[in-house]
Amino acid sequence: MVAGIGRRLISFGLFLLVLAGTAWIIWTQFSDSSPNLQSVYEDLDVAVEDLRLVQGGKGQRTWELIARHSRYIRDESRIEFDQPRITFYKHDESGPIKARAPRGEYLQDQGIARLWPQVTATYGQTTVHSQRMLFDQKDQEITFESQVTINHPQVNATSNTAVIDLQENQLILTGDVEVEIDDADIGSNP
Repeated sequence: MVAGIGRRLISFGLFLLVLAGTAWIIWTQFSDSSPNLQSVYEDLDVAVEDLRLVQGGKGQRTWELIARHSRYIRDESRIEFDQPRITFYKHDESGPIKARAPRGEYLQDQGIARLWPQVTATYGQTTVHSQRMLFDQKDQEITFESQVTINHPQVNATSNTAVIDLQENQLILTGDVEVEIDDADIGSNP
């Protein structure tokens, strides 16, 4: 009977040793996740939820950006956005230009904002769709690139590139431009 108890104790001890080893392996796998998260945020200086940036001067807003999630990378002077929405104020009766996309960034040193992919911008009754949008603060231009479509009640157009000159209030289309004009709507409006 003593020999049977000894074997049981040895078996129980081996079972505890295997259980402790398994628990240690599982614990090291899950407790070591913080270095992985740390490596994700290695170059990140600030992360912000529900960001709102307003740019302006002389008592007037020039543009406003709202984003669900954002990350500021100081070394690159760049802010990355998820679900950005930008409003450009034009201070005339034509109203603001509103643009949105799944992703975007703002390069502070260059004064350039970019949105991508599946950009949608509205301007009065006009809607612009493209894969990329670039706003150059210095030149006061908004450029839409790749698969650009423009929809208006009287005109539909497609092109490779469309540029809105905010100072001149002009829309310029270039590259494989096609325009469809609804004659019925134009004829009814003098």
